[in-house]
Amino acid sequence: MKRRFSQYLSNSSALRGPPIQFPRLYVPGTAGIQFSRPLRCPPLTPEQLEAIATPEVTTITRHIDLQWLESAKNGHFRFGTIKGYSPKDQALNTGRFSDYQEGIHLSTYRTRSGFFRDFQTGDGGGLHNIGIFGAEHPVVVEFSVNDFCSCSSVGRFDIERARALRANGNPTLGAYVTYDLQALIRALEFLITRNASTRVHAVVGRKIEYGPKDKHWHIEESFRLDEHRDPIAIWLGTAFIKSPAYQHEEEYRLLLLDPRKPGQLEGQETMAFQHGSIVNAIIDTGEF
Repeated sequence: MKRRFSQYLSNSSALRGPPIQFPRLYVPGTAGIQFSRPLRCPPLTPEQLEAIATPEVTTITRHIDLQWLESAKNGHFRFGTIKGYSPKDQALNTGRFSDYQEGIHLSTYRTRSGFFRDFQTGDGGGLHNIGIFGAEHPVVVEFSVNDFCSCSSVGRFDIERARALRANGNPTLGAYVTYDLQALIRALEFLITRNASTRVHAVVGRKIEYGPKDKHWHIEESFRLDEHRDPIAIWLGTAFIKSPAYQHEEEYRLLLLDPRKPGQLEGQETMAFQHGSIVNAIIDTGEF
C-alpha cells in the first residue's frame, strides 16, 4: 500500500532544517513538501482572449438531465465553475498522485543531489538547506484556478458519445441541446452587459486538449520559481487540458471570466441566463 506524506506550508512560511527522510528508500506516489497557492494571473488583453478561441468549432451539444430540457428549450443557460467539477473528477480520475485535476495545476521539482539550498516560490515561501529523500515528488507546487465554466461536446448530437458520457459517471443524463456556437456566444455577450455582476466579463471558448497536466522539473539547488513561471500558460493549461481518461467527452468548454483577473473567481458557484436570443441559437433538442 502506498504511503502518502505531504507537508503544507502557508504562503508566508519558509522551511529550514535537516533532511526529510522517508521510511524506506523510495515511496511511489508521495510528495515530500507541497506548497498550495491560488494563481495570480495578469490581465488578459482583447487580443489574447481572441487568440484562445478555436474558430473551427461551429456547433456544440450540451448533455443534460431530462428534467432540465424544457427550461433549456426556453432559453435557460447555466454556468457552473471549474472548481465545482473537482469532486466528480476526483471520483472518476484516479491514478494522478494528487488524486484530483479540475482547477489544479501541479509542478514537481527535484534536484540531482536531493538538496534544496535556496528554493523560493516568490511569495515568501521556500526551502533553505533542506534535503528530501525517498519521495517520488520531493517538492510540489500546486496552483488553483477557478472561473465560471460550461461544458459541452463538439458538434451535433451523437448517440454513441451520449451513451459513453452517461456510462462514465453521469447516470442522470437523458437529454441534449445543440447550439449554433457563434449565435450562442453573441447572445451571452449581450446578456452579460445587462447584468451588473458580469458587465466587465468576457466569454471565451476552446476545445479541450487531452494529455498530462502535471509538469516535472529537474532544477539546480538554488531556484526562484517566480523567474520561471508563466501564469497565463498555467491558467490555460489548467482550464483547457484534461486527462486522456475523458477523451470520450470531446469537450468544448465555455468560460465566463473577468479578464482583469482570470482564474481568480471566488465565492459564486453558478451564473445563469435566460433570454430569447439563447432560444434562437438552438438548432436541435431531444432525448436519449
